[in-house]
Amino acid sequence: MKDDYGITFKNIRQKKGFKAKEVAEGIVSVQFLRRFEKGDADIRLSNFCELLKKINMSFEEFMYIYNEETLDRALDDFDAALDKVVLNGDNILLLNMMENFEQSYKKTGEIRYLHFSIICKIYYNRDFNANFKIDKEAILSYFDRCETWTEYEYFIANHVCQIFDMNYLYTLTLMALDNKTGNRKINNFTLDFCFHATSALVNNDRDDYAKNIIDHYYNNKKIKKDLPHLSFNVAMRFLEGILMVKKGEAEGHKICNDIINFYNNTIDYKGYANNINKYYVKVASK
Repeated sequence: MKDDYGITFKNIRQKKGFKAKEVAEGIVSVQFLRRFEKGDADIRLSNFCELLKKINMSFEEFMYIYNEETLDRALDDFDAALDKVVLNGDNILLLNMMENFEQSYKKTGEIRYLHFSIICKIYYNRDFNANFKIDKEAILSYFDRCETWTEYEYFIANHVCQIFDMNYLYTLTLMALDNKTGNRKINNFTLDFCFHATSALVNNDRDDYAKNIIDHYYNNKKIKKDLPHLSFNVAMRFLEGILMVKKGEAEGHKICNDIINFYNNTIDYKGYANNINKYYVKVASK
């Protein structure tokens, strides 16, 4: 069995309130269970099914959660690595990630590894002035046949939105705002995509589209002025300020500087403050 089944099993066991000793009793030793839950020991399928019975779960239910958790971990780990690259300017890490994902894709054929490698190339070209060839067709064909978006699709689109046709991106963003669900995690991915898509539109001088999306965002009754939406509200306010700066309005400079200072001085997110300040300076200096 896969080494990381135990990690997911432990998460479920603990959330259900079962002690390791009561679950292991009569099946495996507590010591073995702990090793399995760390990913340090393999287990026979028959014993694993008995452990699942102890926590009142079928194998089918476990696999559903396992697949969800595995994808979540992959997205979270990749996102954290990209943040490290951007904040530290770590081009060696990014190059290693790109090569590892390409090798994993060749070995397994899993499309996510191809998508991850393409994202690495996009970031490398953008941040380190390289000229890696971007396989746009691999991304665009995937989204063309994907009728329903989940966390994965929003995550990928968030990082590759600049390769979309701007008319198509505008339509996708409006649809994403209108399709906001009751699932908080998917909503976060959705709003993150909307912010980056709007930013891409601004970068491509489709300010009319960007302004319409910002207005649509503010008029969406599902998006509230509360703590869960705070970071997204601030991000959209920043882009609103950027649009004002592009039109030569003094108020735009104040909005952008207030937000930059908030991240830099108030909550000490200096890396993020530096990134949005670079963006602001680039726009303001034109």
